[in-house]
Amino acid sequence: MKTKNSRTRWIIDAILFCGSILCFFFDLTGPRFHQLLGVFVIDHLAVHWDWVAIVASRFARQIPVRSRTNFKKERHPGGDRSFG
Repeated sequence: MKTKNSRTRWIIDAILFCGSILCFFFDLTGPRFHQLLGVFVIDHLAVHWDWVAIVASRFARQIPVRSRTNFKKERHPGGDRSFG
């Protein structure tokens, strides 16, 4: 049984998802709607940051340890790889 708050969040999520898919077609939306929806998505993710962190940690646990350490090495700005 869903509560009213849960149903409202699902509706907001569905609207943001459809809007973000629509924003891939920049010719249809224009810059104003594109930027406005971007602000809404960032705000929505900030409000639900605890959920984002939990999902990211679950996803990271499924990746092998070697892949995670390689990812960390590549992200490190002073890593062991030279580009010159």
